[in-house]
Amino acid sequence: MICDAGVCKSQCRPGAARDCDAGEECIGREEPSMNSCAPIGARRPVQWTKVAAPGRVTQVAAAESGVVYVVTRPFASEKPTKQNPNPAPPAGAATLRWNGSTWTTLAGEISQIAAAGNGRLFGRDDKGTVHRLVGNQWVSLGGTLDDLAVDNFGNPVGTRNGAMWAHDGAGWYAVDTAGVAVKSLGFCAAHFTAADGTDACWWGVQPDGVVVMQKIMRARKQRTGIPAGKIYVSAYESGPAGFNKLPATRLTIKRIAARHWDAAWCVTTGNEIYQWSYGGWDRQPGAAIDVSVGSDGTVWTVGPTGDLYRGG
Repeated sequence: MICDAGVCKSQCRPGAARDCDAGEECIGREEPSMNSCAPIGARRPVQWTKVAAPGRVTQVAAAESGVVYVVTRPFASEKPTKQNPNPAPPAGAATLRWNGSTWTTLAGEISQIAAAGNGRLFGRDDKGTVHRLVGNQWVSLGGTLDDLAVDNFGNPVGTRNGAMWAHDGAGWYAVDTAGVAVKSLGFCAAHFTAADGTDACWWGVQPDGVVVMQKIMRARKQRTGIPAGKIYVSAYESGPAGFNKLPATRLTIKRIAARHWDAAWCVTTGNEIYQWSYGGWDRQPGAAIDVSVGSDGTVWTVGPTGDLYRGG
Protein backbone atom coordinates (compact mmCIF):
# COMPACT_ATOMS: atom_id res chain seq x y z
CA MET A 1 0.00 0.00 0.00
CA ILE A 2 1.34 3.45 -0.99
CA CYS A 3 0.23 6.59 0.81
CA ASP A 4 0.60 10.23 -0.27
CA ALA A 5 -0.73 12.93 2.02
CA GLY A 6 -3.01 10.43 3.69
CA VAL A 7 -4.32 9.02 0.37
CA CYS A 8 -3.41 5.37 -0.05
CA LYS A 9 -3.06 3.57 -3.37
CA SER A 10 -2.66 -0.13 -4.02
CA GLN A 11 -0.34 0.21 -7.02
CA CYS A 12 3.25 1.41 -7.31
CA ARG A 13 4.48 4.20 -9.59
CA PRO A 14 7.38 3.81 -12.05
CA GLY A 15 10.35 5.90 -10.98
CA ALA A 16 9.16 6.22 -7.38
CA ALA A 17 11.73 4.00 -5.68
CA ARG A 18 10.14 4.26 -2.24
CA ASP A 19 6.99 2.58 -3.54
CA CYS A 20 8.80 -0.77 -3.69
CA ASP A 21 11.11 -2.60 -1.32
CA ALA A 22 14.89 -2.55 -1.69
CA GLY A 23 15.98 -4.62 -4.69
CA GLU A 24 12.61 -4.17 -6.43
CA GLU A 25 11.35 -1.92 -9.19
CA CYS A 26 7.89 -0.80 -10.19
CA ILE A 27 6.43 -2.40 -13.30
CA GLY A 28 4.28 0.16 -15.12
CA ARG A 29 1.40 -1.22 -17.17
CA GLU A 30 -1.26 0.10 -19.51
CA GLU A 31 -3.75 -0.12 -16.64
CA PRO A 32 -2.07 1.68 -13.69
CA SER A 33 -4.18 -0.36 -11.24
CA MET A 34 -2.15 -3.37 -12.37
CA ASN A 35 1.25 -1.78 -11.65
CA SER A 36 3.25 -4.00 -9.29
CA CYS A 37 6.69 -4.45 -7.74
CA ALA A 38 9.11 -7.09 -8.99
CA PRO A 39 12.79 -7.93 -8.46
CA ILE A 40 15.02 -5.58 -10.46
CA GLY A 41 15.78 -7.10 -13.84
CA ALA A 42 13.18 -9.86 -13.50
CA ARG A 43 11.23 -8.65 -16.52
CA ARG A 44 12.77 -9.19 -19.91
CA PRO A 45 11.39 -9.60 -23.42
CA VAL A 46 11.20 -13.16 -24.67
CA GLN A 47 13.52 -14.13 -27.51
CA TRP A 48 11.71 -16.23 -30.11
CA THR A 49 13.49 -18.98 -32.07
CA LYS A 50 11.82 -20.27 -35.21
CA VAL A 51 11.48 -24.06 -35.40
CA ALA A 52 11.01 -25.32 -38.96
CA ALA A 53 7.95 -27.52 -39.35
CA PRO A 54 6.51 -29.22 -42.45
CA GLY A 55 3.41 -27.39 -43.60
CA ARG A 56 1.61 -24.42 -42.08
CA VAL A 57 1.17 -24.81 -38.31
CA THR A 58 -2.31 -23.95 -37.04
CA GLN A 59 -2.08 -25.10 -33.41
CA VAL A 60 0.55 -26.15 -30.86
CA ALA A 61 0.44 -28.26 -27.68
CA ALA A 62 3.52 -28.61 -25.45
CA ALA A 63 3.86 -31.89 -23.54
CA GLU A 64 6.62 -33.22 -21.32
CA SER A 65 10.01 -31.50 -21.41
CA GLY A 66 11.29 -31.05 -24.95
CA VAL A 67 8.26 -32.62 -26.65
CA VAL A 68 5.68 -30.62 -28.58
CA TYR A 69 2.79 -31.54 -30.87
CA VAL A 70 1.45 -29.41 -33.71
CA VAL A 71 -1.41 -29.49 -36.19
CA THR A 72 -0.40 -28.46 -39.70
CA ARG A 73 -2.09 -27.90 -43.03
CA PRO A 74 -0.56 -27.44 -46.49
CA PHE A 75 0.37 -23.86 -47.26
CA ALA A 76 -2.59 -22.06 -48.80
CA SER A 77 -2.42 -21.23 -52.47
CA GLU A 78 -4.78 -18.31 -51.88
CA LYS A 79 -3.26 -15.39 -50.00
CA PRO A 80 -5.28 -13.13 -47.68
CA THR A 81 -6.66 -10.01 -49.31
CA LYS A 82 -8.50 -6.96 -48.03
CA GLN A 83 -11.73 -8.40 -49.40
CA ASN A 84 -10.97 -11.91 -48.07
CA PRO A 85 -8.58 -11.57 -45.09
CA ASN A 86 -9.14 -15.15 -43.89
CA PRO A 87 -9.31 -17.55 -46.85
CA ALA A 88 -10.47 -21.06 -46.05
CA PRO A 89 -7.54 -23.34 -45.09
CA PRO A 90 -6.73 -26.13 -47.52
CA ALA A 91 -7.78 -29.64 -46.61
CA GLY A 92 -5.33 -32.22 -45.33
CA ALA A 93 -4.61 -31.51 -41.66
CA ALA A 94 -1.76 -33.49 -40.11
CA THR A 95 -0.64 -34.00 -36.49
CA LEU A 96 3.11 -34.13 -35.84
CA ARG A 97 5.32 -34.78 -32.82
CA TRP A 98 8.61 -32.94 -32.26
CA ASN A 99 11.13 -34.55 -29.88
CA GLY A 100 13.66 -31.73 -30.10
CA SER A 101 15.32 -32.89 -33.30
CA THR A 102 12.90 -34.93 -35.42
CA TRP A 103 9.32 -34.65 -36.62
CA THR A 104 7.07 -37.74 -36.57
CA THR A 105 3.72 -37.74 -38.38
CA LEU A 106 0.76 -39.27 -36.53
CA ALA A 107 -2.20 -40.91 -38.23
CA GLY A 108 -5.55 -39.24 -38.90
CA GLU A 109 -6.81 -35.69 -39.35
CA ILE A 110 -7.23 -33.67 -36.15
CA SER A 111 -7.94 -29.94 -35.92
CA GLN A 112 -7.04 -29.34 -32.25
CA ILE A 113 -4.76 -31.23 -29.87
CA ALA A 114 -4.18 -31.18 -26.11
CA ALA A 115 -1.19 -32.87 -24.44
CA ALA A 116 -0.83 -34.07 -20.84
CA GLY A 117 2.29 -34.24 -18.70
CA ASN A 118 1.95 -38.03 -18.47
CA GLY A 119 2.31 -38.49 -22.24
CA ARG A 120 -1.38 -38.72 -23.12
CA LEU A 121 -2.53 -36.91 -26.24
CA PHE A 122 -6.10 -35.98 -27.10
CA GLY A 123 -7.51 -34.46 -30.27
CA ARG A 124 -10.67 -32.86 -31.58
CA ASP A 125 -11.65 -33.33 -35.22
CA ASP A 126 -13.37 -30.85 -37.52
CA LYS A 127 -16.78 -31.98 -36.23
CA GLY A 128 -15.74 -31.42 -32.61
CA THR A 129 -15.56 -35.13 -31.72
CA VAL A 130 -12.89 -35.91 -29.13
CA HIS A 131 -10.32 -38.70 -29.59
CA ARG A 132 -7.42 -40.16 -27.64
CA LEU A 133 -4.21 -41.27 -29.33
CA VAL A 134 -3.55 -44.96 -28.65
CA GLY A 135 -0.36 -46.14 -30.30
CA ASN A 136 -0.58 -44.34 -33.63
CA GLN A 137 -4.37 -44.46 -33.91
CA TRP A 138 -7.04 -42.03 -32.77
CA VAL A 139 -9.77 -43.72 -30.69
CA SER A 140 -13.06 -41.82 -30.32
CA LEU A 141 -14.20 -40.90 -26.81
CA GLY A 142 -17.58 -39.75 -28.09
CA GLY A 143 -19.01 -36.34 -27.33
CA THR A 144 -18.27 -33.06 -29.05
CA LEU A 145 -16.51 -29.95 -27.73
CA ASP A 146 -15.89 -26.40 -28.94
CA ASP A 147 -12.50 -26.24 -27.20
CA LEU A 148 -10.25 -28.96 -25.77
CA ALA A 149 -7.74 -29.08 -22.91
CA VAL A 150 -6.23 -31.66 -20.54
CA ASP A 151 -6.59 -31.34 -16.78
CA ASN A 152 -3.80 -31.86 -14.26
CA PHE A 153 -4.85 -35.48 -13.82
CA GLY A 154 -4.27 -36.34 -17.49
CA ASN A 155 -7.93 -36.41 -18.55
CA PRO A 156 -9.60 -34.41 -21.34
CA VAL A 157 -11.65 -31.39 -20.35
CA GLY A 158 -13.31 -28.88 -22.61
CA THR A 159 -16.14 -26.47 -23.28
CA ARG A 160 -19.33 -26.61 -25.28
CA ASN A 161 -21.63 -23.60 -25.58
CA GLY A 162 -19.91 -21.99 -22.59
CA ALA A 163 -20.31 -25.03 -20.32
CA MET A 164 -17.44 -27.18 -19.04
CA TRP A 165 -17.28 -30.93 -19.58
CA ALA A 166 -14.76 -33.49 -18.29
CA HIS A 167 -14.04 -37.14 -19.06
CA ASP A 168 -13.27 -39.63 -16.28
CA GLY A 169 -12.17 -42.52 -18.48
CA ALA A 170 -15.67 -43.96 -18.72
CA GLY A 171 -17.67 -41.04 -20.06
CA TRP A 172 -18.34 -37.31 -20.10
CA TYR A 173 -19.89 -35.38 -17.23
CA ALA A 174 -20.75 -31.72 -16.70
CA VAL A 175 -18.59 -29.68 -14.32
CA ASP A 176 -20.60 -27.22 -12.23
CA THR A 177 -19.22 -23.73 -12.81
CA ALA A 178 -21.99 -21.91 -10.95
CA GLY A 179 -23.21 -20.27 -14.13
CA VAL A 180 -19.82 -18.83 -15.15
CA ALA A 181 -19.45 -19.38 -18.90
CA VAL A 182 -16.03 -20.33 -20.28
CA LYS A 183 -15.06 -20.70 -23.93
CA SER A 184 -11.35 -21.59 -23.69
CA LEU A 185 -9.26 -23.35 -21.03
CA GLY A 186 -5.61 -23.58 -20.04
CA PHE A 187 -4.61 -25.91 -17.21
CA CYS A 188 -1.44 -25.24 -15.22
CA ALA A 189 1.25 -27.40 -16.84
CA ALA A 190 3.58 -27.35 -13.82
CA HIS A 191 0.80 -28.59 -11.55
CA PHE A 192 0.34 -31.98 -13.19
CA THR A 193 -0.97 -34.30 -10.47
CA ALA A 194 -1.20 -38.08 -10.24
CA ALA A 195 -4.62 -39.71 -10.48
CA ASP A 196 -4.97 -39.79 -6.70
CA GLY A 197 -4.07 -36.12 -6.33
CA THR A 198 -6.52 -33.58 -4.98
CA ASP A 199 -6.05 -30.24 -6.63
CA ALA A 200 -5.19 -28.50 -9.87
CA CYS A 201 -5.44 -25.04 -11.36
CA TRP A 202 -6.59 -23.61 -14.63
CA TRP A 203 -7.11 -20.30 -16.34
CA GLY A 204 -10.20 -19.72 -18.46
CA VAL A 205 -11.36 -17.23 -21.05
CA GLN A 206 -14.99 -16.17 -20.86
CA PRO A 207 -17.04 -15.47 -24.02
CA ASP A 208 -16.34 -11.73 -23.67
CA GLY A 209 -12.57 -12.32 -23.55
CA VAL A 210 -12.24 -11.73 -19.80
CA VAL A 211 -9.93 -14.11 -17.93
CA VAL A 212 -10.74 -16.02 -14.76
CA MET A 213 -8.35 -18.16 -12.72
CA GLN A 214 -9.66 -21.05 -10.67
CA LYS A 215 -8.63 -23.84 -8.34
CA ILE A 216 -10.32 -27.13 -9.11
CA MET A 217 -10.46 -30.24 -6.96
CA ARG A 218 -10.89 -33.97 -7.47
CA ALA A 219 -13.18 -35.66 -4.95
CA ARG A 220 -11.31 -38.38 -3.04
CA LYS A 221 -14.61 -39.73 -1.74
CA GLN A 222 -18.32 -39.11 -2.20
CA ARG A 223 -19.33 -35.53 -1.50
CA THR A 224 -22.71 -33.90 -1.63
CA GLY A 225 -23.70 -34.14 -5.28
CA ILE A 226 -20.14 -35.03 -6.35
CA PRO A 227 -19.21 -38.69 -6.96
CA ALA A 228 -15.73 -39.83 -5.95
CA GLY A 229 -13.16 -39.19 -8.67
CA LYS A 230 -15.04 -36.32 -10.33
CA ILE A 231 -13.56 -32.83 -10.48
CA TYR A 232 -15.38 -29.88 -8.95
CA VAL A 233 -14.90 -26.17 -8.33
CA SER A 234 -13.11 -25.29 -5.12
CA ALA A 235 -14.03 -22.34 -2.91
CA TYR A 236 -10.31 -21.83 -2.21
CA GLU A 237 -10.08 -18.77 -4.43
CA SER A 238 -12.20 -15.67 -4.00
CA GLY A 239 -15.32 -15.09 -6.04
CA PRO A 240 -18.35 -17.23 -6.86
CA ALA A 241 -17.66 -20.95 -6.96
CA GLY A 242 -13.94 -20.44 -6.57
CA PHE A 243 -13.45 -18.21 -9.60
CA ASN A 244 -10.91 -15.45 -9.25
CA LYS A 245 -11.70 -12.88 -11.93
CA LEU A 246 -8.57 -11.02 -12.92
CA PRO A 247 -8.55 -7.21 -13.01
CA ALA A 248 -10.29 -5.71 -16.02
CA THR A 249 -8.06 -4.82 -18.96
CA ARG A 250 -8.50 -3.61 -22.51
CA LEU A 251 -7.34 -7.03 -23.73
CA THR A 252 -9.78 -9.35 -25.47
CA ILE A 253 -8.20 -12.76 -25.17
CA LYS A 254 -8.86 -15.73 -27.44
CA ARG A 255 -6.25 -18.31 -26.38
CA ILE A 256 -4.57 -18.92 -23.03
CA ALA A 257 -1.94 -21.27 -21.60
CA ALA A 258 -0.66 -21.49 -18.04
CA ARG A 259 2.25 -22.96 -16.11
CA HIS A 260 1.04 -22.28 -12.57
CA TRP A 261 -1.02 -19.89 -10.47
CA ASP A 262 0.97 -16.76 -11.29
CA ALA A 263 2.41 -17.56 -14.72
CA ALA A 264 0.27 -17.60 -17.85
CA TRP A 265 0.43 -16.59 -21.49
CA CYS A 266 -2.32 -15.37 -23.77
CA VAL A 267 -3.02 -14.40 -27.35
CA THR A 268 -5.49 -11.60 -28.02
CA THR A 269 -7.98 -11.24 -30.85
CA GLY A 270 -5.44 -8.86 -32.40
CA ASN A 271 -2.75 -11.61 -32.28
CA GLU A 272 -0.80 -9.80 -29.57
CA ILE A 273 1.21 -11.90 -27.08
CA TYR A 274 0.96 -11.16 -23.36
CA GLN A 275 2.51 -12.78 -20.31
CA TRP A 276 0.91 -12.67 -16.86
CA SER A 277 3.62 -12.14 -14.26
CA TYR A 278 3.96 -10.23 -11.00
CA GLY A 279 0.27 -9.41 -10.93
CA GLY A 280 -0.34 -8.09 -14.45
CA TRP A 281 -0.20 -8.63 -18.21
CA ASP A 282 3.09 -7.71 -19.92
CA ARG A 283 3.23 -7.28 -23.70
CA GLN A 284 5.79 -9.55 -25.34
CA PRO A 285 7.32 -9.10 -28.79
CA GLY A 286 5.91 -10.83 -31.83
CA ALA A 287 2.45 -11.92 -32.91
CA ALA A 288 0.66 -15.25 -32.60
CA ILE A 289 -2.55 -17.13 -33.21
CA ASP A 290 -1.92 -19.85 -30.59
CA VAL A 291 0.21 -20.42 -27.49
CA SER A 292 1.15 -23.36 -25.27
CA VAL A 293 3.37 -23.82 -22.21
CA GLY A 294 5.21 -27.01 -21.29
CA SER A 295 5.68 -28.37 -17.78
CA ASP A 296 9.29 -27.11 -17.89
CA GLY A 297 8.06 -23.56 -18.54
CA THR A 298 9.01 -23.43 -22.21
CA VAL A 299 6.48 -21.38 -24.17
CA TRP A 300 5.59 -22.10 -27.79
CA THR A 301 3.64 -19.92 -30.20
CA VAL A 302 2.26 -20.13 -33.71
CA GLY A 303 2.74 -17.03 -35.83
CA PRO A 304 -0.05 -15.59 -38.02
CA THR A 305 1.58 -17.06 -41.14
CA GLY A 306 1.87 -20.57 -39.66
CA ASP A 307 5.45 -20.51 -38.35
CA LEU A 308 6.33 -22.25 -35.07
CA TYR A 309 8.38 -20.44 -32.40
CA ARG A 310 10.00 -21.46 -29.12
CA GLY A 311 10.51 -18.84 -26.45
CA GLY A 312 13.70 -18.49 -24.46
